[in-house]
Parts: sequence; structure tokens; C-alpha cells
Amino acid sequence: MMLVNKSYPNGVPMPLGGPTSLAVLLLAAIEPDKLYLRSQVLPRLHRAGCANPEASLEAAIAAGWLTQETYGEIGYASRSWLSVHLVKGKSALSPLPLVSYFKPPITNVLPHKDVTLWNIAQLIRGPYLAVRTQQLRALPSTSEERKRLKTGLPSFTPGGTFTKRANDYLIKRSGLLGLDFDHVPDLPAARTRLLEDSSLPIDLLFTSPSGDGLKAMVRVPLGHDHQTNFRALSAYLQDHHGLTPDPSGKDVARACFACHDPEAWVHPMYHNTLSF
Repeated sequence: MMLVNKSYPNGVPMPLGGPTSLAVLLLAAIEPDKLYLRSQVLPRLHRAGCANPEASLEAAIAAGWLTQETYGEIGYASRSWLSVHLVKGKSALSPLPLVSYFKPPITNVLPHKDVTLWNIAQLIRGPYLAVRTQQLRALPSTSEERKRLKTGLPSFTPGGTFTKRANDYLIKRSGLLGLDFDHVPDLPAARTRLLEDSSLPIDLLFTSPSGDGLKAMVRVPLGHDHQTNFRALSAYLQDHHGLTPDPSGKDVARACFACHDPEAWVHPMYHNTLSF
């Protein structure tokens, strides 16, 4: 028996045992409410007793039982990776996410107030942080003074709102993931590629305090936990853009420093919202 669809025009053979055997293997290996990387699915199928995990996985995808989502993870076809696919220039179909804003220094773990990314973008674009950012970037990366200047920048928690900056004090997830890309060889090119990728619903993108990296705030579905979203986006960015986000982004309470960037990009849906 050959399974044929538009993704597999030449067909994929049904594994030995037929559809019933394949369905039993899938149910044993894959939970209905989770997404998996291909490298996770194959050993799970093997442990479930599958003689040829690669062929069985391809057959399940060809049959439409499993689907590969936008960021490369695999799950049952009834799932939807992005609850709302936001395209740059279109209106938001859901409320603007809120994040907690923290006054410096970084040792301050009590938020000043909850704000939107428009507030953060206005802070970043404005003159308030210009001098400190310029001073910081002029110093060697190993300089203690540079570290002191960086810890004196304001920060925010892309992952959500908090009563205190710690995972156990989360009030509400924002539906955002903060991604930090360090030591990017060609910043303008990377920035352009990310913003032109319609599969990446970016809400805010700006140059990091170091001056040689990028920080991206990306919309993610609240139906998946923070770490699952981080793994999926990391895999997608590595495969499609050759960019590896700092692993610290997997922490929902991770703080993101704000710094001066007059060219910071913010999604148009935030325009005309209230400032600080």
C-alpha cells in the first residue's frame, strides 16, 4: 500500500502491519497534547516496538495523521502550532501582551509596572538610554566598568508579568518569547532576514547592549509551555537562519535588558497605544 499526497507525490509505503499497526505504534509513542522534534519521535517509536521508525514516521505524515508544524516540531494533525498567525502590518487578533518592567539595577527583582512592548520600544528608541549604551559599547567586553554599566540598564520580562522576578511569582504569561542572539556576524543582514520571515511573528526587534547581537520578542502560542516554545523556535532558527538563541531564554522569568536603539522595530499593531 502506497500513501500519496502533495508532499509525497511519489508515495510512501505503509509499514509492515498496515494502518492498524501504525496507529497503535503512534498512540504508544506520541502523546496527543505535545509536540516533538524528529530526533525525539524516532527513539520513542523504537521504544514502542517499531522496527523502522523513520519509515513509519514518514508514512504517518504522508497519511495526514501527523503534521510537521511551522517550526519543525511534529504532532497529531488536529493540533495547530500558532493559535493566531500574525503577519506584519495586520491588526492584532488578540489583546496586546503585557510584560513587567523593572527599574535598574538588575538586582532589583520587584517590578515597577506592567507595560506593553510599545512602552519598551519608546524607551529603547528615545534618548534616555543613549549615553549609557554608548559608554558601555566603547569599553572592552571584559571590563568591570562595562559590566557595571550594563547592570544599570532597565529591564523587562518578555515571558509575562510577575509580582517578583522569579518563576514561582509568575502572574500571567504574555505569549511572548524573548530570544537573545550574541555575536551576530552581520547584524543588518540578520535583522532583515528575521523581519522578512513571515513564519516568525516578531513583535519587537532591537540591537543588544553589546552592539553585536540582536534581541527578538516573538509571539508564541500559550497552548504550549514556555520551554516547548523555546525548543521549537530554537530549532527553527538554527535550521532556517543559522542563528542560535542564548539558552537562558528557556527561563520564563528571564530578564531582558533595554538599551538605546533608534532603529528598533516594533509591530505596527502596537502603534498609537499609550506610552509610559
